[in-house]
Amino acid sequence: MKQWVLRNEAALNRAFGEIRPLIEEGRPYHLIFKRYTRRRSVEQNSRMWSMLTAIADYSGDDVQSVKEEMCRRYLGMEAYKILGMARERPRGTSGLNVEEMSDLMAQIEVFMSEWGLTWGEEEHA
Repeated sequence: MKQWVLRNEAALNRAFGEIRPLIEEGRPYHLIFKRYTRRRSVEQNSRMWSMLTAIADYSGDDVQSVKEEMCRRYLGMEAYKILGMARERPRGTSGLNVEEMSDLMAQIEVFMSEWGLTWGEEEHA
């Protein structure tokens, strides 16, 4: 799947230059056009893992299990297939944009406060 970020007319022309030959082949294509949003930042990801580590340290659980639980609670489940069998898993964080990641971290902070956990970035950096 090809993606373009269209910031100006030059970018639009480049994208159209790649799309035109495909259309001229005579096969139909599905085009999705949506507003661009920045993907989560490295800083956000580091902050989230610091929060998850604080929860794991408190609970005695491993940090990956804590991450899966937070994703299950706040992002929901996604369906997938393996060996032809339908399965579900917690939605991951790698596809989140900046706003979605901020929302997830806010929910994790509420979870932490409900358990009486204090967390500061300086404590877990």
